[in-house]
Amino acid sequence: MILNIISLIFFVLCFLFSRFLIKFKYGDIVLRILSIVMLLYKSCWYIFNNLHGKVSVPVEISSLSYFLVSAILTFKIVRFYNIASFFGLAAGSGFFLFYIIAGFTLKDNFLIMDFVSSTIFHGFLLIAGLVVLKKRDFQKTSKLSIWIVILGMIVWALLFYDIQGRGITFIYYIIKPTFLLVFNSVALNNLVLVLFYIILIILFYGCITLFYKINGKVNKSTCYLNGKRFWKI
Repeated sequence: MILNIISLIFFVLCFLFSRFLIKFKYGDIVLRILSIVMLLYKSCWYIFNNLHGKVSVPVEISSLSYFLVSAILTFKIVRFYNIASFFGLAAGSGFFLFYIIAGFTLKDNFLIMDFVSSTIFHGFLLIAGLVVLKKRDFQKTSKLSIWIVILGMIVWALLFYDIQGRGITFIYYIIKPTFLLVFNSVALNNLVLVLFYIILIILFYGCITLFYKINGKVNKSTCYLNGKRFWKI
């Protein structure tokens, strides 16, 4: 139960801190510094592990989002800010909602330090996603780029998931939905898989559509100065 409460507190704090950054004069600088720190830390972590013989390749959506979001914001790749915001929100909110709802189901051997570090990292993703969502008005034509990244993540996971020994993660259920193969008939199992991926596509479509609708609503009150948005991020 304690993990549920801690997750809820951090979740609320992320919203409050993102609101602070949106209003803070130097909020864009703070977010960029956080992005640089995240990018450097995660890069060094994977390099260090691999140099010391521990094969480590990021394949989970959250793990890839650490690099994706922080790199886009660090190098100010404006055309991909919609990607940074979407995956920051998806990975960040997904993590917190899972632990808020199901934190009590974790096993006793779960390390609290792993939880704390993951909370901080996902907190960054959520905050970055919220801030960029509010400060940028995304065109609906940019939806395709998000679909391309989703497809890229799935292909990447298919290529590298088995290289590193790891437990079952979220991406595993997408690329290896063996839990659905419950029938003795191959035809029925294939039909279930087709339905599964159709539902998955519909869910992704719904999330992307909702993301752009929320972006449109929160930007209705956008302020302009001489015809231009005066936010810097």
